[in-house]
Amino acid sequence: MPQYEPILVPHPIQPKLEDEVRVLADQVMDQIVGKLLKHKERQAA
Repeated sequence: MPQYEPILVPHPIQPKLEDEVRVLADQVMDQIVGKLLKHKERQAA
């Protein structure tokens, strides 16, 4: 969706273990939720 700015995580991801990928996801979770809520607020306005 063009209205969303990308959220970047360090690469490469492929050689990482599942737990390492989860750590990367946890590090950006607040950003993801914030962007989704911001978008929802715009739609409601």
